[in-house]
Amino acid sequence: MNKDGTNVQLVSTGRGRVTCGYFTPDGQRIIYASTHLGSPDCPPVADRSEGYVWAIYPSFDIFSAKTDGTDLKRLTNTNGYDAEGTVSPDGKKILFTSARDWRP
Repeated sequence: MNKDGTNVQLVSTGRGRVTCGYFTPDGQRIIYASTHLGSPDCPPVADRSEGYVWAIYPSFDIFSAKTDGTDLKRLTNTNGYDAEGTVSPDGKKILFTSARDWRP
């Protein structure tokens, strides 16, 4: 989208739930988390009857795409929640939250 709000473009696939978008330092790509490979539908909304809850959907994976939505690349491929990614200042590393089963 331009600064004035024109030229709005969908960057994600338009399927599933999407969160945590972040530009790479060079401005050429965006990373974001999406559940679209788990289902084209959004997962159910979290139960907030006792306050705010951040839903941890195991089908979230992290993706990268050019800023026009092309060249989609899956960056995580492990069962469990992978989301909330951010990119290091030099663009060489991504830090993200994950809830995976770990076994020594």
